[in-house]
Amino acid sequence: MSADTQNETRARFDAPGDVSIPDLATVDGVAQIAAPVVVELDAEHFDTAELSLLAADIGLRRRRGGPDAGWHLEIASTRGERLEAHEPLGAARGQPPQALRDLVVARTRSTPLQRVARLRTYRTRYRLLDAGGAALAEVADDTVTADVPGRAPATWREIEVELTGGDRSLLTAVEHELTARGAVPSAVSSPLARALADRIPAPPSGSDDGAPSTAGDVVRRYLGDQVAVLIDVDPAVRVDLDDAVHKMRVATRRLRSALATYRRLLDTDVTEPVRAELKWLAGALGAVRDAEVIRGHLLEAVGAEPAELVIGPVRARVERTLDERHDAARRRLLDELTSPRYLRLLAALDHLPDAVAGTRAGKPAGRVLVAEVRRTHRRMRRHLDAALAASGGEADELLHEVRKAAKRVRYAAESASDVLGSKADTLAGRMEEAQETLGRHQDGVVTRAVLEQLARDADAEREPSFTYGRLDACEQRRGDEARAAFLALVDDHWSRQPRWMR
Repeated sequence: MSADTQNETRARFDAPGDVSIPDLATVDGVAQIAAPVVVELDAEHFDTAELSLLAADIGLRRRRGGPDAGWHLEIASTRGERLEAHEPLGAARGQPPQALRDLVVARTRSTPLQRVARLRTYRTRYRLLDAGGAALAEVADDTVTADVPGRAPATWREIEVELTGGDRSLLTAVEHELTARGAVPSAVSSPLARALADRIPAPPSGSDDGAPSTAGDVVRRYLGDQVAVLIDVDPAVRVDLDDAVHKMRVATRRLRSALATYRRLLDTDVTEPVRAELKWLAGALGAVRDAEVIRGHLLEAVGAEPAELVIGPVRARVERTLDERHDAARRRLLDELTSPRYLRLLAALDHLPDAVAGTRAGKPAGRVLVAEVRRTHRRMRRHLDAALAASGGEADELLHEVRKAAKRVRYAAESASDVLGSKADTLAGRMEEAQETLGRHQDGVVTRAVLEQLARDADAEREPSFTYGRLDACEQRRGDEARAAFLALVDDHWSRQPRWMR
C-alpha cells in the first residue's frame, strides 16, 4: 500500500452545458496550456449500507482508466489535508483490499462494504504550465454519469481545478475566470456526494448546538469532541503520519481524565470499564510515542557532545536500540488496532455521551463545573503535599503523580472554559506550565533508565560505556533543574486554589 497526504488545494464547480473553459494562459504565472488529454474513467464506489464513509467525507473506489487506475482511498483531515492511500487494481472486485479496509475500520467497524454507486466520467484534462514547462495545476472538464442501484442513471457536468505545483493565488485566479464564464462553486464535496446526496446521514443534532446550559451538556459535548478526534486520527496512526500517535494518545488521556473528573455526573457502571480500556489503548500508544521522543532526545544529546567524548558506536547503538523498540511497539499497536477489543472500545465510545445522566447532570453548568474543577484541584494538592514530604526515588514517583494530577486539573479547566471563561483558561495555563516542567523531570527519569540499559548492552559487547555515563549525568542535571523550576513555581503560590473556586 502507498499512502501520502496532500494539502486540500482543489476547487469544484457545477458547469451548465454552455459554460466554456476560458483561456487560462492569461492567468498570472501561467505561460502555456498543454494539449488537452481525453480519458474515460470508470469508478466503482464502496461504502457501508448506511454510507458511514461518505458521511465522514471519505471516498473508497476501484477505478479503471487513466494513468492511476487502481484502488483509491481519500480521507478528509481536520487539518485541511487529505490522506490518500492506493492499492493496485487487482482482479478481486467483491471487497476492497484489506489494507484499505483497515484504514477505515474506525468508521465501518465490522460492517461489510458494498458497491453503492458506479461513476463513469468522460474527462478532458488541461495542464497549466509555467515558463519552464513545470505543471502548476490541472483543470478537469468532466461529464459524469452516475449509476446508483435502484435508480435511473443521472448525468451532469462539472469542472475541477487541482493545484499540482502552483500556489493558492493561482487557484483563486482560475476560480475567478471560471465563475466569470458561468460556473458555480459546487455545494458538494465530490461527485459521489452529489449522486447520493439524499442518502447521506444528517449530522447528529441536540445539545451540541448553541451554548451549553447544563453541566451534562458540557460533559456530553466534551466527550463527543474527544471521541471524534480519536476516530478522526485513527487512519493517520495506521500509516504513521507525523504526530498522529501523539494526537490519539492525548485524546485518550482527555477522555480518561473527563471520566474521572465528572464521575458524579456519569453512570459509572458504563464509564469505568471504558476508562480501563482507554488506559489499555493509551499504553499501546505510549510505548510508540515514548520510543520516538527518547530516540530524538538522545540523538540530539549525542550530537551536542564534543566529538572526542563520543567514544564508541554510541549513535549507532542509540538508533538501533530505539528503532527496534519503536518498531516492536508499533507492531503491537497495529495488532491492537485490528483486534476485536479495539472495535468493542469504539462501540462503547459511540454511546459514551449517553452515560451522562442523573440529577447533577441536569443542573445549571456554572456551579457544578466549579465544584468538579475544585475537587480535582484539591486532589492535585494532596499529591503535591505528599511529594514535598518525600525524598529520593519516592519523591520522583510522587512528582510524576503530581504531574498527572495537574494535567487532570488542566483538562478539567479546559473542558469547562466555554462556561467559566477566562478564569478557567488562566487555571489551565498555570497547570500546563507545571505539567511541562514536571514533564522534563519525568523525561529525565525515563531516559536515565534507557541509558543504563544502553550502557549494560555496550559493556556486554565490549564497547566503551563512557559516553553513556556522561549522558546520564546530563539527564540527572536536567531532572534536577526541572525539579528546582517546579519548586520555584510552588514557592510562587502556583498550587494555591483560585479565589473563584473557594
